[in-house]
Amino acid sequence: MAEKSVKLRKDQPVRRYVGIDVTKALDTVAFGHMWNAVFGWSNLVWDLDKDPADNQRRVDKAHPKLPIKRLVRSHGGSTFADTCIMPENVDGSGPDAGFTSSDMDASDTFMHTFILRPSADGTASQLNDAGTGNVADLVYLSSHGLHNGEMFGDAGLLVSWLFQLTVTASQGGQFAGPGWLVLSNCGTLDTPTHEDWTKVMSGPTPLRGIVGFREVCPLEGGSAEFAAVFINRLALGASMLNAWKSAVTSKVSATAWIVLCHDDAKDDTIADWNAGALKAISAGSKILRFDSTTPASGAAVVPTPDPFEAFWSKGGTRITAINMFDLANQIAAGDTVTITVKPQGAATFTAGAAIAIAVVYIRVDFPQKVDITKMFQVTGQTGMTAPTTAHTNTANPSGSDPDTWKTTVDGTPAEIVLTLKCLDFSMLKERGVPLRLQVNNGTTTFLFVRNGSVLER
Repeated sequence: MAEKSVKLRKDQPVRRYVGIDVTKALDTVAFGHMWNAVFGWSNLVWDLDKDPADNQRRVDKAHPKLPIKRLVRSHGGSTFADTCIMPENVDGSGPDAGFTSSDMDASDTFMHTFILRPSADGTASQLNDAGTGNVADLVYLSSHGLHNGEMFGDAGLLVSWLFQLTVTASQGGQFAGPGWLVLSNCGTLDTPTHEDWTKVMSGPTPLRGIVGFREVCPLEGGSAEFAAVFINRLALGASMLNAWKSAVTSKVSATAWIVLCHDDAKDDTIADWNAGALKAISAGSKILRFDSTTPASGAAVVPTPDPFEAFWSKGGTRITAINMFDLANQIAAGDTVTITVKPQGAATFTAGAAIAIAVVYIRVDFPQKVDITKMFQVTGQTGMTAPTTAHTNTANPSGSDPDTWKTTVDGTPAEIVLTLKCLDFSMLKERGVPLRLQVNNGTTTFLFVRNGSVLER
């Protein structure tokens, strides 16, 4: 039997991809260039008119300030050219004389829904999120990322987020058209995100699968390199799942890769996609996780509750994975905040239990010193003894300063509360990123990625 062709034939329906980048765009340009050259797919934004004043720019009449440009980039002796959507300006450069912070914020806000249903109406030369015109079959997102699935660019978090997974899932947002999502960012497919990803993947027109990282993703040069291997493996007939596993394993590490996909999509190949022969996603299809910790057959994605509770509060408001993006819930010098730790349900603490509350900046292995004595002043405590400080996050390669409050439970309270005055966050390399809680409740150490985070502004 003849091997199936991986290049789209003229008698097959046109298939489209779209690349969205808020960092250095080399990897997105290289990915699109190779995807078009190897598989014959079209770039969704080619449906838009060229700018009469600049033929390297495409015009979205519904969002005239959204940067959509053809870029030429070189890497490893090869030259690539493709057109990218860059909502935080070219190469994530942020505001300039012609692209204000408000423009950037509006562009990123549009991306929140456009990513779910990336559509282009060629007749009107407009992008939209309503499915008018053509919808991209595959989406490539390149950004920085957090382990709760949030995505952002080089321009900083205080203005814009490219995609807010937790907010999108909580509001009922779902993919409606694309088949696969390719994520070139750190940690956005880590375990804490899975409950939210399953929600947005499971609409009436479900997203078939996502390939990405549960660990650190390389910068743009390294991303272009694993993208080349990924596309090469697909061209040789590998499934989306196996091609991603092979590419990331060979170019990054054997533990960095992860794939979430519907059971019916685990064998998807480009040849079958081009031929319209992908297996239909059955009603109630279960979503599987594939990574270095799962069997070859994958593991069903099952939401796992936190073993106990730990959270920040400000002004009496409990800060959650959803409301932490509100400016009123972000913290700055002079603010008073509390940290609460409590057992699940109606349980109470055991008298004399040793509690350790560590502040983690972005992730446990991020190379940034965290000194809680400079960032916060303890002004009170409830249900526990006055805390002492220590350094406990040994995964932090730059850590040595105190990052942890240690205390002992006083009596058998239902919760313990630490009251803090915010002092100085200027030591932090990146501003406006999460401060997370890693807590040992006397028996278990747990990093609270979702509801144990607060944003510093």
